[in-house]
Amino acid sequence: MKNTFWDKRIPTLLSIGIIGIGLVITSFVLKTPTSIISRAGITQIPQNVKVTNISDKSLTISYITEVSNIGSINFGIDDSLGQIALDERDQETGFIRPRRIHSFTLKNLKPLTQYFFSIVSGNNTFLNNNVPYEVTTAPTFKPSQNQQFLVDGKVILSNGELPEEGLAYIDTGRSQPLSTLVKSNGEYSLTLGGLLTQDLLSSFTPDENDVVEITITDGKLKSNILLLAKQISNIPVVTLSNDYDFTLATATTAVDQSDKVSFPSIETTITPTQIPTPIPTIAPTATPTLSPTPSLIAEPTSAPSPTSLQEAPLGNQSALAVGIAGVAVSLLGAFLFIITRGGISRQ
Repeated sequence: MKNTFWDKRIPTLLSIGIIGIGLVITSFVLKTPTSIISRAGITQIPQNVKVTNISDKSLTISYITEVSNIGSINFGIDDSLGQIALDERDQETGFIRPRRIHSFTLKNLKPLTQYFFSIVSGNNTFLNNNVPYEVTTAPTFKPSQNQQFLVDGKVILSNGELPEEGLAYIDTGRSQPLSTLVKSNGEYSLTLGGLLTQDLLSSFTPDENDVVEITITDGKLKSNILLLAKQISNIPVVTLSNDYDFTLATATTAVDQSDKVSFPSIETTITPTQIPTPIPTIAPTATPTLSPTPSLIAEPTSAPSPTSLQEAPLGNQSALAVGIAGVAVSLLGAFLFIITRGGISRQ
């Protein structure tokens, strides 16, 4: 009996069509960033990502993780990155260790140059809305004489013990934000030399009566402190979890945070985009000098606010199911193709 058009062509074309649909679905999923986050991945997410201490040659990137993790910063003058920076304490000791408080100072940068970076936390790499974070260094200014403004103090826990680690943020409301790590003895200190305005376009010298806000955190507890610029040296010991206002004309008072909910805070929480990737092998070497790319040099007016990084959502977890469906459709099409071709050849 003669094979009809249906017997010969339609089943074969249908099988090829199904295979094609499956391949298209699978290809789309492979090109779509996905994020399947386990509990381990959640504890590695960088929180409260901040860029501080921006100058013409350096800047600091800090964040907090839920549990101790090894961290590093990949950075460069374009989105291919290529350079690695270690935590400041790891650079000093030459040993990489897990931490909850992370602070990285990128050095030997070029003035008024845009840099890109990603955060490596644990065994995952985090981006900002699926693209690297961006920050621009400041222009070069003549050094100011702000060194007489020395911020220094000490923090303890409510039981009198010292925090294992901590981070202090300093903000005048009119200048760039600064940060410094709390030392193992609970002390913190930072000079205001080279302080710049919020837009990074000119140097800034605080007046004695300017209000300075200091936020200290160990990743779980936090204290907010208000004081005048003339009071920032030899700040009294602070008990972490209490808020302080030294600007009051009366005696210094400390209040529990639950009783002072309106106290201002400079914290901004950011949930970055996660891309699973193995953590790179990092050698404890100095941050290399970067060469500027003219096309990436930003105009002074376009310098980003150093504390305003855009929130990055998590990836689409349903993409995995779609990808599996695409593979299944492809296999079904291949099976039908084999069956129909076998039937035709027997005829």
